[in-house]
Amino acid sequence: MKGIDPIRLIAVLLVGLTFSCASSPTPSPVAALEDELITAEIRERLSLEPSLRNAAISVQTSQGIVVLRGVVEDGIDRSLAESIAGRVEGVVGVRNLLEVKKQGRYPFFRRW
Repeated sequence: MKGIDPIRLIAVLLVGLTFSCASSPTPSPVAALEDELITAEIRERLSLEPSLRNAAISVQTSQGIVVLRGVVEDGIDRSLAESIAGRVEGVVGVRNLLEVKKQGRYPFFRRW
């Protein structure tokens, strides 16, 4: 029985490494512009919402996928921000990474 040929093994490993290091295709200028427009629209809509106006929310969009980061007052604001982002034309999905500043005793009730 023969062992594994070291040269073939190295060749196979090099081919595998070459393909595994290939980068994902860069978005076209049109797609990048659409992402910028989506981001701008979401930021505008968030700024118009009274409870979110002063929240530190970062919005990033890539290929129609929106990522929300930052801190909001409560779970209602977190859900509201996600809902606003999801209703913007061109949004494919929303990844909500917003953190809630405080958890009240009854988190499902907003303090008026």
